[in-house]
Amino acid sequence: MTLFKKRIERVLNVNTLYPKLITPSFILKNSILFPFHYLVKNNGSAPPILGMDLKLTRRCNGKCEFCLTETNNCFNKNEITTKNITDFIYSFKKQKIAFFITGGEPFLRKDLNKIIKAIRLQGSYSGIVSNGILITKKRADDIIQAGIDTVLISVHGLEKSHNSILKIKNAYQKSLKSISYFKRKNGPYLMINAVLNKHLLNEYKEFIDTAIVSGVDWLRFSIPSFIYPNEYLADKKATKKIFGKSIKNVQCVTNENPLGQNSIPKLLALKKYISKIKSLKISFYPNLTTKEIKDRNKIPFTTKRKCIIPFTSTFISEEGEVYPCQFYCQSMGNVNTTNFNIIWNSAKYKKFRKVIKKKLLPGCARCIKPI
Repeated sequence: MTLFKKRIERVLNVNTLYPKLITPSFILKNSILFPFHYLVKNNGSAPPILGMDLKLTRRCNGKCEFCLTETNNCFNKNEITTKNITDFIYSFKKQKIAFFITGGEPFLRKDLNKIIKAIRLQGSYSGIVSNGILITKKRADDIIQAGIDTVLISVHGLEKSHNSILKIKNAYQKSLKSISYFKRKNGPYLMINAVLNKHLLNEYKEFIDTAIVSGVDWLRFSIPSFIYPNEYLADKKATKKIFGKSIKNVQCVTNENPLGQNSIPKLLALKKYISKIKSLKISFYPNLTTKEIKDRNKIPFTTKRKCIIPFTSTFISEEGEVYPCQFYCQSMGNVNTTNFNIIWNSAKYKKFRKVIKKKLLPGCARCIKPI
């Protein structure tokens, strides 16, 4: 029962980002289809997909120290073309999906307007995350006109901290300026996404004040995923035994919590502080319990959470590869050559789901995705 309650909560969380997508009939449909596939069929099959991340490029103008995404400044000749990505979007016909555009830095693509417009014309909903550096008023106007529903601007601290993290001069001012371009009546749902780091844990009160003044709809503090070296090795061994070859895990592999070994009291203080803020929607991602925060540095770290991501959403790489998770680079197929619905319930995908349903892999220990 708790799992299905969490499932509905996730659907409603999508509703916060894409309010037009989640209708009473949509909720009813998902509340029936998910348990039917998860419990009754019990063969690794999944209902129609709810949402997907579209990584349009690995190119990025920032060099964030905590970034888990493989990025560089070079154009990838295999980067998915405008035609292929729009054909992929239109292939869903009348099926409504939440498409979330990511990168790299998506605004390095010159065809964003066409992609967002295709999503709108297909009947689905779109969100995008950006560091905001390249967003001009014209580019903001263009994607609003194209039909963008949700915009997340990444800001990871106050001016000095944010600039040092991105390693871009004046990044902070440009990021905040980009937020102002989207603030308007009937504009997109506007968020700040802040990946927690050692600097931000020491300046979150002033940072929250800045977010309130900026006029965004939601401030989300994202807790970094990480695994210890021995867990990484155990994950390689386990995936090789199960799948015949090791699956590349792109989470941060570190000898200590990226937030520092003394971060637990600060995280608990932040959690308590944001619970008192009424003037802005603020949340942890994920919403860890006090016990989970206290236990996060432990080896081994065990969680009672379940991961339903492979049953509900997917991750499309900049080359069109379909990954069951943004952290596990195991291709289930390529949308440039194979219809997505064939990939979605292929034998390979079903096997991965059955494994994750039975027991999380060692690399899933501190992942931010399980519920």
